[in-house]
Amino acid sequence: MSRKLRIEYPGAMYHVMNRGDQREDIFRDDDDREKFLCTLGEACAKTEWQVHAYCLMRNHFHLVLETPQPNLVFGMKWLAVPTPPGNHHEFEVDRPALAGGELDLRFQPAQ
Repeated sequence: MSRKLRIEYPGAMYHVMNRGDQREDIFRDDDDREKFLCTLGEACAKTEWQVHAYCLMRNHFHLVLETPQPNLVFGMKWLAVPTPPGNHHEFEVDRPALAGGELDLRFQPAQ
């Protein structure tokens, strides 16, 4: 069964959730959570996202964000897809891959 089309448009509000591969931990400690929040800040600077709420759990995270530009998929790929050490942000280094192939996010426009 094919995935639903991801609708992106200026000013959209989304609830985004991503979980560790096989529900593995993605945050080991508060330092990991702080690094993630810094990385999220970088993503917001790149994309102009406005984060209205977030929740960081041991093995997943939730974001409620607004996208002034239709760039949710671009920004989430930058934020959530692991890259080799030394690339665009520190949080990516030495942590379990997030679920899915290239990008497995469950997100929907907020009502």
